[in-house]
Amino acid sequence: MNTRDTATKIDKQRIRELMMAQLDGESSPEQDAEVALWVQSDPVLHREFEHMKALKLLTAQQRPDDLPPEKWDQYWQGVYPRLERGLGWMLMSLGALVLLMYGSWEIAREWILSPDIPLWIKAAGISFWTGLAILLISVIREKLFLHKQERYKDIQR
Repeated sequence: MNTRDTATKIDKQRIRELMMAQLDGESSPEQDAEVALWVQSDPVLHREFEHMKALKLLTAQQRPDDLPPEKWDQYWQGVYPRLERGLGWMLMSLGALVLLMYGSWEIAREWILSPDIPLWIKAAGISFWTGLAILLISVIREKLFLHKQERYKDIQR
């Protein structure tokens, strides 16, 4: 292979890069003029450039089709979305629980250790908050149990 063939290959590679830059609107006017000269002088490059233009037009006109509702339902019933949502809710709930318990502990500690509050008020407060926590846990446990036993949870209207 002689140096002339090598120079021609390098020039054609460069001109192809310039053609792509022109199609993307990233070329200068001088580069556009160089592309026009090459495309006019070489029928192979002219054909390639026309194919590139047609491909660019075709891809610009393509729009993704909207998925039918059945496909979305199938996706949401799949393993990954349920796993991701379940993990997300679990981590968020765990973090909220830890923060709530820490805050409650700090408030209770200050309240219980305060010498200004009578003992019977402290006992009533502890009783109230303990009863509220038991009721809250009971309601959450009942809702979870009923949700697992729900016969119609996968039925859509």
